[in-house]
Amino acid sequence: MKIELLVFLICSCYPIHDSYSTGLDIPCPMQEWTDLSIINPSSELTVPIKHSIVVLVLLVIQGVVAYDPTITTDVGLTGTLTGENFTSRAFETDALPTDPASGGLVLVPQFVAQFPGVTGLGISSLFFKLGTGGIVPPHLHARATELFFVLSGTFHVGFVDSANVLYSATLQAGDQFVFPQGLVHYQQAGSSSASGYSSFNSQNPGVTLIASNVFASNPAIPTEVLAGSFMIDQETVQKIRIALGA
Repeated sequence: MKIELLVFLICSCYPIHDSYSTGLDIPCPMQEWTDLSIINPSSELTVPIKHSIVVLVLLVIQGVVAYDPTITTDVGLTGTLTGENFTSRAFETDALPTDPASGGLVLVPQFVAQFPGVTGLGISSLFFKLGTGGIVPPHLHARATELFFVLSGTFHVGFVDSANVLYSATLQAGDQFVFPQGLVHYQQAGSSSASGYSSFNSQNPGVTLIASNVFASNPAIPTEVLAGSFMIDQETVQKIRIALGA
């Protein structure tokens, strides 16, 4: 009886996967990704989708309860609701900001603060467009994995794991790339403007810009700490701070 109860509890906590499952439904893996097979850093995490119709993929992961509050109702919103409460038109052409200049960046987040309809559902999304050569600087999402989908143009992307290995790829329209939770990553446009869409398995994935986090914190990290850590002089630290608006 005790053994049967234990088996029941284990099966209740961890879903039984189909034969093709990789185990990614189990929350909080103890490594950057659950699949431990050898991965080709240049291409394995790139998934091309060859369709003429753009499909915006929303990431749904059962393990999301590890990151977001668990709700005990069908939806996270309360009160009198209609379909409009679960509708966002932020990505409609007329609603998007004007195109950025060369090297520029336009972001349209649809996290819980901008789109309350995702409250408690463990998902959110982001549209962005880069001017020619534009960069989304190295950053991380502490609470979510990001699934990035290229809408137009060319992107050079990559992330670095905890062993300092860079996994990079060049993406075209229709391709996807996954950035594991908590790992530093970047996106850069190619020789023309480029746009993309990202989905996250958290209603509030968080965005930590590495350069700003380190050199423009408030209060500031001691200058001698930064100079010693990056093996630069204190004058250079101050120049970087000024450039970042600190």
